[in-house]
Amino acid sequence: GLVQLRRLDEMIAPRVRLARQRTEMLRDVPELTLPYEPPDCDHTYYLYTILVPREWAGEKRDRLVKTLKEDYGVETTIANPLTRRLTKITRSSANIPQPKSYPCQMN
Repeated sequence: GLVQLRRLDEMIAPRVRLARQRTEMLRDVPELTLPYEPPDCDHTYYLYTILVPREWAGEKRDRLVKTLKEDYGVETTIANPLTRRLTKITRSSANIPQPKSYPCQMN
């Protein structure tokens, strides 16, 4: 409630420090898309989300997950894979172009 709101900055600060450490650790891997923090915004890093290239799906991504856990103590999860084909209405309302194909799509 209100008590937690007063402590919000204090509660977010450790996540921001950890996120910056992770960004520094992964900065030299150009294939990864790391979280972006616009200059006029403060990210809370509720999640530290990275995007791997489509070519990394499977074995190479799994090696990254294993390395992060075993060498750096960073737990990861594969989250939010695209599991269904977007309908034309969904694409048009979200202003998403028609793709050639999506990974993990179900027919």
